This record gives sequence, C-alpha cells and structure tokens, in this order.
Amino acid sequence: MRGSVIYDLMETWEFGKEINREMAQVIYKNVDELMEKELRDIDDLLQRNKLNLAFVSMMRLTSFINSGVAKLPSIIRKLEKWVDRLKSSANLMAKKFKAESFSISVGLPAGISVGLSFAISKAPRHLRI
Repeated sequence: MRGSVIYDLMETWEFGKEINREMAQVIYKNVDELMEKELRDIDDLLQRNKLNLAFVSMMRLTSFINSGVAKLPSIIRKLEKWVDRLKSSANLMAKKFKAESFSISVGLPAGISVGLSFAISKAPRHLRI
C-alpha cells in the first residue's frame, strides 16, 4: 500500500514540507485509506508488544491528520466513521501500557488527539520522568 498518493504525501510531510491547501485536499480524499491501514498497523504492533512503536505511530497519524485539518477543517467530518475504530485502538494501547485511562479529543484548530493517563507510580518505567 505504501507508494500511494497519501503515503507519498505523508513522507514529504515527515521530511519537513509544510502542508498546503492542495495537500490537505489529498488528505481529505484519502483519509479512509490512511486510517484503515494505520490503525490496523498500530493494532498489529500492540499485539506484538511493540508498544513504543505503536505509540509513535499513533502520534504520527494524528499529527499528519492535524496538519491537514489546519488547512482544511472539513477533514474532521471525514473522521466521524473512524471514531469507534480509533477508540478501540486507543483502548488496546491503554491496556497494553497499563494506563489508567485514555482520551480522544477533537477540536479546532488542533484537530484530533489521543492521550493516555498514568498514575506516576504506575507509569511504565520508560515513561517516567
């Protein structure tokens, strides 16, 4: 699936190119492909206990979508059908990380965010300050 227009754009963004309105329209048109593949990959990483990689993948996905939302807020509408799927992945991530809870927030101008909450004494060692 890599090599598709949305993944080419994501790679361009990852290497420092700022998303413009045209690029945001590509995200809008391809958000279903992106969400399907990325959430499936994140769940697979969680099942294989590659927790840090799964967490970074979730941050990458939400950051990329948010970069498009900043230029084209209507992208958020396209995420409606992905809320339950995103919630399922976030719940699995919270369980694997032994988080006390998780949250999913959507708003403008920020876009979408996924958060995990830990009691300081119960946070996994690699996440403690």
